[in-house]
Amino acid sequence: MLTTRASRVLPTCWMCASLDEEWSARAGRTVVIGVGNRLMGDEGIGVRVVEELKRRSLPDDVDVVDAGTIGLDLLFVLEGYARAVIVDAAEMGLPAGEVRVLGPADLAEAGPVSDAHGMGVAQVLELAEAMGLCPANVVLVGVQPDRVGPALDLSKPVEAALAGAVRCVEALVRTPGDGAARVPRSGPWHE
Repeated sequence: MLTTRASRVLPTCWMCASLDEEWSARAGRTVVIGVGNRLMGDEGIGVRVVEELKRRSLPDDVDVVDAGTIGLDLLFVLEGYARAVIVDAAEMGLPAGEVRVLGPADLAEAGPVSDAHGMGVAQVLELAEAMGLCPANVVLVGVQPDRVGPALDLSKPVEAALAGAVRCVEALVRTPGDGAARVPRSGPWHE
């Protein structure tokens, strides 16, 4: 048996009550999602940023998620949140280590650095929008990689950008509403 609710089709089962509670708990909240593969050098910057954010004091309405190489399952992480800040390496044609805030319209131009996630963030967001699962406000904090390949460490320019990317995300989550409208696309996030 299927139950239709808010343009979603959910199976009627014992899990539905707990899923409804989880989705309800996300309403009005912001999620910061770090995406990337720590084993592929600069591709792991998103995960490194959220690791640092988990050690900091953030507003009570902010959840921080290390999504790793989540791919299509990112849909379920996004669902129910009012705002999402996704952090990932992004090929933007900039000098290595540059940090940029990209809105949904910008994502198509910023290419993924690899197919390590199975499906690019921009593609997942398009699908989330089509399915009615996308938060009202979504931005990507993109960091231009220097090298993507088997390595446990970040390149020097991306390592140097880590603190700036963290400050950028903090500014976004501390700005009410659509924070991206008031946080510059590029800024003094480098030390």
